[in-house]
Amino acid sequence: MSKVDIKLVKALRDETGVGISDCSNALKEVGGDIEKAKDFLRSKGIKTANKKASRQTSEGKLAIAKNGHEIAILGVNCETDFVGREANFQNFADQVAEVALANKATSIEQLMSLPMNGTTVEEERIALISRVGENIQISKVVYKAVEKSHVAVYAHGSKLACAVFLDSDQEAIGRDVAMHIVAMQPVAVDQSGVPQELIERERAVFASQAEKMGKPELVEKIVDGKMSKYFKEVCLLDQAFVKDSNLSVSAYLSQSSARVIDFIRVELSE
Repeated sequence: MSKVDIKLVKALRDETGVGISDCSNALKEVGGDIEKAKDFLRSKGIKTANKKASRQTSEGKLAIAKNGHEIAILGVNCETDFVGREANFQNFADQVAEVALANKATSIEQLMSLPMNGTTVEEERIALISRVGENIQISKVVYKAVEKSHVAVYAHGSKLACAVFLDSDQEAIGRDVAMHIVAMQPVAVDQSGVPQELIERERAVFASQAEKMGKPELVEKIVDGKMSKYFKEVCLLDQAFVKDSNLSVSAYLSQSSARVIDFIRVELSE
């Protein structure tokens, strides 16, 4: 086919977002059939995506979708901040987050095969690579649901976010606590939630320090004292509240009778 009707080119571009020259070439290759041209572009997109797959993706965003007691936080990476702010990239990330939430996706592999806009998340990712000309990767998907809770979110820029699950619907309180978690990085709500491997590691370090003091009879007491201080540093409820250091987080929550059930803190991976 030597010449393609410009109306067909425009229609293909409107449906795919691919550049005019690529649309024109695709239509020429398949004799002007739009559906076949889409398949041709997709196969070309796969080739383009493979070429770009090794390029570093240090920019991007965390896309967030939530509903009542559940949330999905998605890490979508690109090569440059320019593309990270671009509408096609932003819309893709937000749509995939909604797909992750609706399907309770807990892995990237599961997410990529889920249906989206009549194709799949993976096919949409490949099409986006063709559109923006950069390597696009989904670096993480975090889904969490806590029954009988209300989730509040704080996003610090586009690369760091926290979701807090409260026992009551108090959005402002939840955002304050989420902001605190972003800044102070607690590992658990309280001592009962601190992973056992962390506890054992810290006790071993403190025991080694205490033994060097040459007072074996005091080692256990010293370790217990250091562990008590450690728990206050890493447990959310014991930390000094970032917006008022005169209060602990626990004291701040008591003012509104809110209780934190759980939280997740997510950073965009490179």
